Amino acid sequence: MEPDPGTSDLDPSDLESVADGLYRLPPEEFTPARDEAARRLAAGRGPGARELAGAVRRLRRPTVPAWLVNVLVLGEPDATAALWDLGARMRAAMRAADPAVRDLGRERQALVADLVARAVALAGRDVAERAWAEAAATLEAATADETLEAAVRAGHLVRSLSYAGFGPPPDVSDASGTPVRPSRGTGASAPGGDGGDGGDGGDGGDGGDTAEAAREEAVRDEAVRAEAARAARAAETARRDYEEACARARGTEERVEASRQALGAAEAEHEASARAVRGAEEEMRRAVAEADAARTRAGGGEPPRGRPSPRR
Repeated sequence: MEPDPGTSDLDPSDLESVADGLYRLPPEEFTPARDEAARRLAAGRGPGARELAGAVRRLRRPTVPAWLVNVLVLGEPDATAALWDLGARMRAAMRAADPAVRDLGRERQALVADLVARAVALAGRDVAERAWAEAAATLEAATADETLEAAVRAGHLVRSLSYAGFGPPPDVSDASGTPVRPSRGTGASAPGGDGGDGGDGGDGGDGGDTAEAAREEAVRDEAVRAEAARAARAAETARRDYEEACARARGTEERVEASRQALGAAEAEHEASARAVRGAEEEMRRAVAEADAARTRAGGGEPPRGRPSPRR
């Protein structure tokens, strides 16, 4: 029986340390490496070793998009620091209904594209366009909400995330292999919180409603732009797939036509050979008949018996 959580000797940092190593691995290598790590830990004698082994054994395998994000976060902390900073600025701009959110959205689009390219390079292999798009959506989601940022920053994602900042954020309890804890250094408050330095607080009323409406409009605009960008990427993928399919079809048609021509030539050659055989048989029959007739005239008797008849 596993230890009671209330008296657990398990240090969360121990689990996170093991998870850091595992979630860097490609998905196909994750399960055997996880099981091996759990076996080694279970054989240990230190405090909490068995509980840590059980926690490691329960870690879930990541999808390819989640793995790309994990590889990026764990392998390029300096590069991803720019994303966390941008996310804090975007959330502050959204709370303040600052028109700068549009410029920040364009900045995010360029930064996310660069980060996903880095992730693919770190992964060391090509990935499908869908995995690329889901990894980009996950990084974008991390800029829209602090809890999502914390899940992404941990580097232990098991699935991708998607959130544009409008409405309640998705539950991340099943998106991370380890419990999501608030990230250190995420300076901005969650949407709806105090935010900023407090200020006067204003007098509420219509001004607050107007600011909230403007914030929601800015968030909706950003969500529309993000969706348009994803749709454009999907359309480009579909176009490339179509062109590749057309190229394969043309190649197949050319091979079929070549085979058809080869078959026609073979059939013509076969027919010519058959005609030659029939002509040779006819010539043989005439020659045999003439020879029989000549012997009959010369000897006055019957043709010799037992002579093999011509092949028909």
